[in-house]
Amino acid sequence: MGTGECGSDALGYLLFLCPYVVETMPLYCMAQVFRLLQNTQQKICMKTIKILGLSLVAFLALQSCEKEEVVANEPVRIAELTCPGAVFTGSASAGTTYNGVFTVPYSGGDGSTYTSNNGVSSTGVMGLSAILVPGTLATGSGMLTYSVAGTPATGGVAAFVINFGGQTCTVSMMVTGSPTQPGPLGE
Repeated sequence: MGTGECGSDALGYLLFLCPYVVETMPLYCMAQVFRLLQNTQQKICMKTIKILGLSLVAFLALQSCEKEEVVANEPVRIAELTCPGAVFTGSASAGTTYNGVFTVPYSGGDGSTYTSNNGVSSTGVMGLSAILVPGTLATGSGMLTYSVAGTPATGGVAAFVINFGGQTCTVSMMVTGSPTQPGPLGE
């Protein structure tokens, strides 16, 4: 390409930049740029278009930067968990899928927000898992909610060791019966 010649290469380069620019630049401004390029009688060299394009991308990148406020994630703290006061929805039976929740009373909440955790598997009766439901602590006393799911293997007590806000306790859930054993085939 000779000096001062642009042709379709220049337009192609602008169209190449278009996907990067369209998200942040109003369509009206893009139309004005293209109209200006179409109406001009002079031929713009490729180097000038590259400089304009890169300048435009740099300008838009700087404009889209926002100052992010750094928020320190301080650990949630409560004064006490009262696991013996836990309340379960429904009842669990050995060998039957259970989906429910339990709530655990706490005191000393400060109104902070908390997220879910990785969950805890039951001990004693195996096969159940409890996961903390995200929420916001009450100021003072309130309830934490855990979602429980799984199929208990046997009857007995399923225990969940709960660790929240610097406090630990064990929630116990009764599981009734024993799983139904399949009979021999052909009977």
